[in-house]
Amino acid sequence: MNDYEGARAALGEATRREPHDWVTWGLLGDIAVRRGDLAQARRDYGQASDLNPRDTGLQALAKNPRAGLPQ
Repeated sequence: MNDYEGARAALGEATRREPHDWVTWGLLGDIAVRRGDLAQARRDYGQASDLNPRDTGLQALAKNPRAGLPQ
């Protein structure tokens, strides 16, 4: 709830505990894109996509994180 740094820290801890969980990386991408940090979102979505290469939605977000913004 309006605590980007806290959310990012909690999700970062989750990635350290379970680095192969693509969902956490996707969530990191989600909060980064909402923050407006598209470069970070691209990296996070890219990591999620690498861990779950069959998910075409993640591939698209890694290429264009702006697509993750609410309409």
